[in-house]
Amino acid sequence: MFDQRFLDELIARSDIVDVVSGYVALQRKGGNLFGLCPFHNEKTPSFSVSPDKQIYHCFGCKKGGGVINFIMEIENLTFPEAVRFLAKRANLPVPEDDGPQDGADRLRRRVLELNRDAVQDASGQQYKLVSREEPHAAQISLVMGSDHDRWQDNLRLAVAVEERLMQSYPTLMRPITLRNYSYNQSVCPGSMLVEVGAAGNSLDEAIYAARLFAAGLAETITA
Repeated sequence: MFDQRFLDELIARSDIVDVVSGYVALQRKGGNLFGLCPFHNEKTPSFSVSPDKQIYHCFGCKKGGGVINFIMEIENLTFPEAVRFLAKRANLPVPEDDGPQDGADRLRRRVLELNRDAVQDASGQQYKLVSREEPHAAQISLVMGSDHDRWQDNLRLAVAVEERLMQSYPTLMRPITLRNYSYNQSVCPGSMLVEVGAAGNSLDEAIYAARLFAAGLAETITA
């Protein structure tokens, strides 16, 4: 959607310390700056910003990433919306999109954004999500929206499935992720996304993980 050169210039003009400081009171400790995390309640600052790496990371809730990801989280925006938000802040013209998008294309892009976000660590690198179980299985992450009438039902189901699977496969599941309103609007109201593995996984690892999850889901629903 956006040219990489444009994104590189946008990030270069959007110093993460300056951007985060608009939302969080930061104090320097060594090479990093710390403050109270804006994404969860805490009394002791565990939210870290690295000027050198241009990333943020919370040691409490584990959220992290670069400046675009921060704006997506703090402002409840999609990736394109966050890019335009920062571009306006930096007085940087946004290149025109490649062309009009129909509903299917917008949905595809949104799902790709969710997948990319789910398999990146705080530095933007992709995880290779392989559990330590034998045979090896990719890890699974459950992602759901939190702005529809029955999102709590989805969350209860997700927690129940996770607890059941972790009894037999302790390293199979990653933390459950709740998304903002844009997830429900752009993907499917009331839906739950099942992330299976990452780019570093083999097809066999992903298939095995999916089979374990499907069995655990069936056992939870019929219990």
